[in-house]
Amino acid sequence: MAHTVIGTAGHIDHGKTQLVHALTGVDTDRTRQEKERGITIELGFAHFGQTTTIIDVPGHERFVKTMVAGVSTIDVALLVIAADDGVMPQTREHLDVLQILGIERGVIALNKVDLVDDEWLQLVEEDVRGVLQGTQLENSPILRVSALHGTGVDTLAQSLRETLAAVQERDARSRPFRLPVDRAFSIHGFGNVATGTTLSGQARRGDELEQLPQGRRLRIRGLQRHGEDVDLVEAGDRAAINLAGEDAEQIERGDVLIQPGSLQATSMLDVDLRLLESAPKHLEQRTRVRIHIGTIEALGRVVLLRDTTLEPGQQTMAQIRLEKPVVAAFGDRFVVRRYSPAVTIGGGTVLDPSPDKHREGEGSVALLLDELTGESMTTAVIAWVRHRGRRAPSLQDTGAAFASDGDSLEADAASSLTAFDHHGVRHLVTTELWEADQSLIVDTLTRYHRATPQEAGMARVSLMRELGFGPSEPLFEALLGRLEADGITAREGAAVRLSTHEISLSPEDEVLAERIEQELQKGGLAKPPSAEDLASSTGAEVGQVSSLLRAMGRLGRLVFLDETLFVSVSQMAYAREGLEKHLATADQISVSDFRQSLDTNRRYALALLNLFDAEGLTVKDDAGRRSLAPRMSLPLSREKTP
Repeated sequence: MAHTVIGTAGHIDHGKTQLVHALTGVDTDRTRQEKERGITIELGFAHFGQTTTIIDVPGHERFVKTMVAGVSTIDVALLVIAADDGVMPQTREHLDVLQILGIERGVIALNKVDLVDDEWLQLVEEDVRGVLQGTQLENSPILRVSALHGTGVDTLAQSLRETLAAVQERDARSRPFRLPVDRAFSIHGFGNVATGTTLSGQARRGDELEQLPQGRRLRIRGLQRHGEDVDLVEAGDRAAINLAGEDAEQIERGDVLIQPGSLQATSMLDVDLRLLESAPKHLEQRTRVRIHIGTIEALGRVVLLRDTTLEPGQQTMAQIRLEKPVVAAFGDRFVVRRYSPAVTIGGGTVLDPSPDKHREGEGSVALLLDELTGESMTTAVIAWVRHRGRRAPSLQDTGAAFASDGDSLEADAASSLTAFDHHGVRHLVTTELWEADQSLIVDTLTRYHRATPQEAGMARVSLMRELGFGPSEPLFEALLGRLEADGITAREGAAVRLSTHEISLSPEDEVLAERIEQELQKGGLAKPPSAEDLASSTGAEVGQVSSLLRAMGRLGRLVFLDETLFVSVSQMAYAREGLEKHLATADQISVSDFRQSLDTNRRYALALLNLFDAEGLTVKDDAGRRSLAPRMSLPLSREKTP
């Protein structure tokens, strides 16, 4: 059976705690200070039936942050209004908090009816109806009760049960475990205990949990649900978790217990922000505010992305920059209170829990955030991934942003997202961008080959720079890998080419190539020309000659001995023939002997011998080179390009 949570709300001294006692028999004021002062300071808890917990919250204005922590995870609100006082400041503020947090179901208890006459009671009830008008609780039942005398308590209990029956079971059991801590304490002989409402997932005795934002790993030593020992808690349960581990005693309200790695702490939030109509003034750029999200309060500044100011009753997109990390996910509700005096002024919904830092008035970002509002989870995931473009977030980061299982998100959005692996990490990108960038790579290579047909391919670094990819973006390598696997592109050393590309020379380059071949033959091995020499003798640019020489090497029209030395094919054949003749009558040959036989310089002789060593024609020892046995029949030329 689904477990549910009721949260009280209302002004101080309107009888919330007394009414909880009348409903459950439990006095939720536990501390000596609460007993002496007669007010609730900390959260109190009581069981209402077998499957419902009531969280009793303080009504004093100084403890609104505690109140927000208490009602942040409730299913039904019990708004208590004293008949002799009527609607008071904290009544309105608590009602605002319930609205901001999206609490849609509630029961209104008009308490202390024994202190007023019927005429006054009628006026107060009409006033309450007016205050509720336009809120999510405007159709909630208003019941007249006296917690002190028990008047109407049974009727109130029945109304709460009927309201709870309409609460839908939390559809979050398949998502990772997540529990915002609203109370933490230590029991002698038992250890450290954290309590809260399980927002999603399941946890079992013996499981490991992660404490955020600290990042500590803790182990579940014991579990209680509704005051009873259990082996498992799941979405919707009020849980008490006995924790073991290093520094387990340092857990406190505001921390979040999660399935390890499933969520992340953040210091910036992109949000859909709304200012209450009752807000005392407009909100300006970089206003310092108090943010209440889950069970934590954090200070931060609001950066408006669409407007320079936000007027009461208006909504906008904003970035909140926090002064300490919080844990949040897409769709989480939050409350905004003024820094001083601390009064509730608005709130909203988290759209992006791990954004980039934005500038004031950055309207383009606001437009992208619009795509995340009011959408299904799947649609929002697609928009979120699209927002990140080529940065291609990891599947784990995507799951953390949406407090969900990454594999499930990928499956749900499979028609619009493409997943790829990079160094063992799975990443997501929109299929639209994936296909567009594939086409862009092909188009860029096509233009490059058309402009430089003599080149084997485009340098990978140049291609990356041409397309605007950052050096740390895994998408580029994934795209090239897919194009290569599909037979569209091929690798050429440090270059990339279309698989259909064949090196060719333009008519102008062909004329220059023939002149180069003539110059090489003219100089012979006695005085081989360099690229600079060829440029001088042909009247061409050195860069043009160097590029053409590499192309001629790829085409087999000359042979590169190393990065800078090259010979014609006929010269290479002459050198090979000379070597073989020498080794036919002698066991070995030295560099000096080979140089003299070719009438060349030592540099060329050594480069030729090194090439023959690499081809397996000769082997080097202390005395020189000798022939391998049996001799290998090798082609006359070997393409070797810088």
